[in-house]
Amino acid sequence: EAIAKDRVHPCTASASEVRKAKTEYSSAMLGLRILPVEKSSAGHVVCMKAIGAIRPAAPAIAETLHKSAQGQIAEASAMFAKNLAITESNEKDLRQLSKKIRSGVSENFGQLTTVEALRALKDGDSEQTDCQICWEALGSSEGSNGLVALTRCGHLCCRECMMNSLREKGICFLCRKRIVVDELVFVDPTKTDDQEQFARRQEEARTFLKQTATMLDSNYGQLTPKHWEFLYYGVPMPARVSQSAHNQLTAIPGHALAHLRNSTLMDIHANKNDPNGSGYRLSSKVRALLADIPRDESSVVFASSNTTVQHLLVVFEKAGIGCRALFAGLSERESQVAVSQWQSDDNVLVLIVQAGVAACGLTLTTASKMFLMEPFLKHEEEKQAYARLHRYGQTKEVLCKVYYTKVTVEDRLLEWRHRFENQDIMQEDDEDKPVFAPLRGVVASDDEKDDTGEDMVSRKTQFLLGLA
Repeated sequence: EAIAKDRVHPCTASASEVRKAKTEYSSAMLGLRILPVEKSSAGHVVCMKAIGAIRPAAPAIAETLHKSAQGQIAEASAMFAKNLAITESNEKDLRQLSKKIRSGVSENFGQLTTVEALRALKDGDSEQTDCQICWEALGSSEGSNGLVALTRCGHLCCRECMMNSLREKGICFLCRKRIVVDELVFVDPTKTDDQEQFARRQEEARTFLKQTATMLDSNYGQLTPKHWEFLYYGVPMPARVSQSAHNQLTAIPGHALAHLRNSTLMDIHANKNDPNGSGYRLSSKVRALLADIPRDESSVVFASSNTTVQHLLVVFEKAGIGCRALFAGLSERESQVAVSQWQSDDNVLVLIVQAGVAACGLTLTTASKMFLMEPFLKHEEEKQAYARLHRYGQTKEVLCKVYYTKVTVEDRLLEWRHRFENQDIMQEDDEDKPVFAPLRGVVASDDEKDDTGEDMVSRKTQFLLGLA
């Protein structure tokens, strides 16, 4: 109105009224509000002018402005609370760093490797270690309760320092690699082996096993976790064998390593590439095989894995028994040469064959004795292996021996076969019944599906794992 009046009647008075109106207009529009911005730095807020229409005196508009102001206050309060927590955490870190600086930083700060730091924790010398986040000894930060976090990339820090770092960044504090919480290992330096508790558990296990000894022959290895635990404790500790722990693999108890040393006769630090540097002991299966292998005629040994074949090659070489092998990876020419040497050379008595490799019409009638290192997963594979020897041209009785271990998955595999072989025999005794194939494009319902395929595989797997 003042501007319109000044245009119609321009004068000094109307110009003065225009200036006065503009001042009132600016005062009416002026209003400061707090606007949190997500990308602003921690602890910062932005103040802006509320630009909009002149605030009228209408109650409805005033109520709207009041609600808007309340929303801005609530949003700003939440932002202040979040930044306050960050500020308090930073102030706490600054106080710790200030305290560490005043007391002096060790010259060896950060010099220990991960293995050396773990060894120091195991020896109870945690003061020699340091956390790269709080600069204190590992596990000494508030809330860590003595626990030390070990990342997959091999870096150590206090447990609470690690959790705070993950909440803020989610990456390693040193190498900046991404950290997954489930992959963290928390080390408790105060945890030690309790020999008294171990001896007590051994006595409980012996008593329990005496009461349930018949279960081992009746359930084919389907034991509860408690039974397996008592079986372990029930094995007497070997005499004159060191029970000392490994200096790097500290999580493995010393009594478990004692059994390992006793069963292999190898030093726990032995190098796999230098087998002659220490003693060794063969497994019970291999010892039985060496005792059964004839020294005056040819024989065949079947194994399900290439690893077993390579192991037997070394064993026979050390025992002075000539042998050749057929395994996955050999060319057709190499396989023919191996079989030819076994058939013609009197010094080559044993042919080691990986299951499944000798499936294409291979004839091994030179031998009449065959040995299987373990029951095969499929009984048909065993029959196929037997057919390599028992075929046209064989003049002797073929003898087969299978090695298996009681109360193991091998024992349960044999029981599974026994059950379903009996079912097959019962089905053969029944009258022949017509089998109708489903129409093309029609999918059988679950009730119409037979007990083969994926369902049978699932049942078999559960049985072998002791879950059924």
